[in-house]
Parts: sequence; structure tokens; C-alpha cells
Amino acid sequence: EAQWNFLSNGTYRVTLSSAGAGKSRFGEIDITRPNDGVLAEANGIFFCLSDSERGKTWSPTYMPTRTIGDKSSVSVGGQAVIYEKTYEGVASVLTVVVDPAAPVEVRELTLTNNRTTAATISVGACAEVVLARPEEALTHQNFQNLFLVSEAVFDGSGIVVSRSDSRNND
Repeated sequence: EAQWNFLSNGTYRVTLSSAGAGKSRFGEIDITRPNDGVLAEANGIFFCLSDSERGKTWSPTYMPTRTIGDKSSVSVGGQAVIYEKTYEGVASVLTVVVDPAAPVEVRELTLTNNRTTAATISVGACAEVVLARPEEALTHQNFQNLFLVSEAVFDGSGIVVSRSDSRNND
């Protein structure tokens, strides 16, 4: 059974499971779709790693690919949750923090090739972003998603998602 961890600066909150699932919230606004039911482990912000030469796909956390890895651990402390895993000779460290002064969540992924040969690893990220109050997100899920806009920032190393409808100033 998953253990749950909480990061917060008072206004921005992240709930993370030991398997890597979770939810993010700013004040009363859900950043990602929460799921407190049976499928709680299916939601969150996830990274997927792929080695097309070996035909392998995995994640630095147990979810969403459900890969265990040769070695894996989760540590919590100093307002950070750190997931470490070695899979097929590639070590990953995923660090999740909440900025102490700003409503910002940062996820840093570091990969180290411990193989004796070169490796080309593709990295993808996925999340169901909602940017809505819970009652809004539940009543018109598909309609709400029409107003989300994403853009790459920091020379492609970051993603910002915002709501484009002028009727909602959140």
C-alpha cells in the first residue's frame, strides 16, 4: 500500500504517494485532477522514459508504468520528495519540491547512464491539468479543458499551463 507525503508552502500544496501518483493544488484551485477514490494512484504528474534501441519503457517512479527497477527508493525530507530508481542500467533521480515563497512546484529529473555503452533515452511528461475549482472540474470536464493553453518556457526545459477564458480570472 502506498504511503502519502505532503509538500506545502501554505498556499500551494502537493500530495505525493510513494508510487509517484498525487495531486497539486493552489488555494482552492486544483492544478491537476484529484482522485481520492480507488483510482488515486492513477492521477498525477508523471515522467515516462523510453529506450527504443532496447524496446523498454519505464518511469522514475512506480506509476504510471508499474516498473519496479533493479533498485528503487523514496525519501522525504527538507520539503522534498526524492524518487531514485535504476532500471536497465540507467539511474534516475526525480526530485519534487514546492518553492517556499511562490506558488510553484518544481520537478527535476536527472538521468545517469551506468551502462558500458551509450544510451539514447526519450523523456516524456504527462498530467491531467484542470486549473479549476473542484465543483467546476466535475460538472463540465471536457468543456473546462477547452480553455487550457500550454507553452514551453526556459528554452524548452519547462512547461506553463494557463487558462485562456476571460471570464475566469484565477
